[in-house]
Amino acid sequence: MLIGQLHPADQDRIDEQMENVTEQTPDPYEHEPQRNSQLIVHGDTPMNAEVPQGVITERYLTPNELFYIRHHHPVPYLSEGELEEFRLEVDLTLMFPDALMKRKRAAEGGDEEEEEEALPATTAVDIVRRETTDTTTSTSCSNSVVAKLSLDQIKSLPKVELTSTLQCSGNRRGGFNGLRQTSGTPWGQGAISTARWGGARLIDVLMLAMEQVSKDDQTSPDEEKKKKSSSLIETLHSLQALIDNHPELQHLRFESLDGMLASIDANKGLNPFGDVIVAYEMNGEDLPRDHGYPLRVIVPGYAAVRNVKWLKKLELAEEEAEGTWQRGLNYKILPPTVLDAKEVDLNRMPGLSEECVFSGITKVENLSHTVPLPTTAFEEEIFGSMSMMPFA
Repeated sequence: MLIGQLHPADQDRIDEQMENVTEQTPDPYEHEPQRNSQLIVHGDTPMNAEVPQGVITERYLTPNELFYIRHHHPVPYLSEGELEEFRLEVDLTLMFPDALMKRKRAAEGGDEEEEEEALPATTAVDIVRRETTDTTTSTSCSNSVVAKLSLDQIKSLPKVELTSTLQCSGNRRGGFNGLRQTSGTPWGQGAISTARWGGARLIDVLMLAMEQVSKDDQTSPDEEKKKKSSSLIETLHSLQALIDNHPELQHLRFESLDGMLASIDANKGLNPFGDVIVAYEMNGEDLPRDHGYPLRVIVPGYAAVRNVKWLKKLELAEEEAEGTWQRGLNYKILPPTVLDAKEVDLNRMPGLSEECVFSGITKVENLSHTVPLPTTAFEEEIFGSMSMMPFA
């Protein structure tokens, strides 16, 4: 139904205003990194690009510039000044019952002053109540206990290197479209790459954070020296005590500079013999911006969405992370018989964590003229003329 017509002069004014808004609004993608032209791009705002399939089996480690890219937002850009001031936040509130109780009461709209009067004056409370204006070190308020670690502090920890393959959970989705239409990026099989990562063990980062929030306790020089020279056995005892004393510690939450939230099981991250690291290197170089600079989490064996890029914050938590990347449909494991997500209660479906073995074929060649002929008709039919380049 036609209600009326806009006068041409009014339309001109609207167009002019929209042009002014466009000119004055910064482009969120203006600081995007340069990308290799060999990548197969599915979208560039945000960038989603896969590796040419031949590269997957061409070499074991994927070159940084050809590593697949899966973004949800523009790549965070940090100036030199912002890099100098950058601090990884480690929220340890779960370790301090008084602070945790106050946080929960605040979230529920409770009376903090009334609760404060009821709490005993313990060391934990003293730490929680301590205030500081130095934003580069640990901070405490009535509802949280947070350590803040610089890049130099993290890089001062023992460095470990490991090789890990990352794969987008939607890899090869495009192949299903021939059978039944899917939603999301129609990836081929190139949303998978392997790199050698360097960084600090996640457990070492957490222990450093614990030392930082406790550094103002009354500790003698001898005790401090002993604390720094703790053996692996002492670390194991400390971790076991941590788990025993805090059975509610079930998850480690991660937050990215671009606002992404995800988490992993505490058992995976707290294992001192585990392989979870806070990485700052990729294939012997600083992390590229597309792959998490300055810090990212590497969780070998887990879906890539749990390997959070541009790491901003770690948190000890009772529950898994909130938000679509942890609890949304695209990151849930549904029974193979379910074709419509409306049929299930997503809250009861497990989230993605460990991945199954994945395999593919990147190249098939006819070798009939270059290899000896098979000796039986069956071998001729099955094996006689093909050579394949598989991966798993």
